[in-house]
Amino acid sequence: MNLNSRERVMRSLNKEIPDRIPMDLGTTNCTTLTKKAYENLKKFLGIEKETRFMMENFQVVFVDEEVLQILNIDTRGIHPRPIFQKEIIDDNSYRNEFGITFRMPQEGLYYDMVHHPLAGKSIEELKEYSWPKPEKSMDLKGLRETAKKLHDKGEFCLVGDMIDTGIFEPCWYLRGFENYLMDLVIDPDFATTLLEGMYHYQLQRYSLFLQEVGEYLDVIFVGDDLATAENVIMNPQTYRNLIKPYHKEYFKNLKKLAPKAKLLYHSCGSILNFIPDLIEIGVDILNP
Repeated sequence: MNLNSRERVMRSLNKEIPDRIPMDLGTTNCTTLTKKAYENLKKFLGIEKETRFMMENFQVVFVDEEVLQILNIDTRGIHPRPIFQKEIIDDNSYRNEFGITFRMPQEGLYYDMVHHPLAGKSIEELKEYSWPKPEKSMDLKGLRETAKKLHDKGEFCLVGDMIDTGIFEPCWYLRGFENYLMDLVIDPDFATTLLEGMYHYQLQRYSLFLQEVGEYLDVIFVGDDLATAENVIMNPQTYRNLIKPYHKEYFKNLKKLAPKAKLLYHSCGSILNFIPDLIEIGVDILNP
């Protein structure tokens, strides 16, 4: 059996036996490396190139083509160029376009969130919140041509990641983790109002991206954490009543914009209890 990289990945995704296990690196913000790890890898491989951030807060990076070639990676990521909108507070802190404040701890590998702009706010104040402009979060220039060229060549499996794709997780970035989990139980109106706003914002962003490249993608990616290392972070019925309907609509709309692509979903932690729900609403591939 003599397969190219794309054939190898697609056979695996279609539950057929490939010639070897396919390899992925760097196609999504959840399947790449942190800055320190990547710079160590480049040094080991003798590659001297500037490190480019995919997400600055998590310090995760784009992987260069030279590295992908050396490691025989079977996938290629299709990403917009992120536009980091931030207000520098000091050498270790900044505020992003949502009003979230991040701070790098001493000897830290990534930034911690230290201020959540919707913490303590009422639903009336939430309704007055000024959402960022989706089109200002990324640069799509030339992306369609790049995706088409790779698609037409047919050598690699193309994975589309808009970068920062969740709709549930960013809600607690804005509200605070404990606050938002409590909202789901004691103030579901607030929780769903915020979730609906985030759904519309992220769908607008992903629509802009997929209108450019959706027809060329083999896989599209969504990352939205629902679990810790021990268990899911909420009662499964809470997920099914409040969050799952928005995930369902989100996934459905993304698949309309990339009709040939399979949906790859990432959640950290032990997500076993939610796997049947995710399958039901259109997830094809799980990155646990």
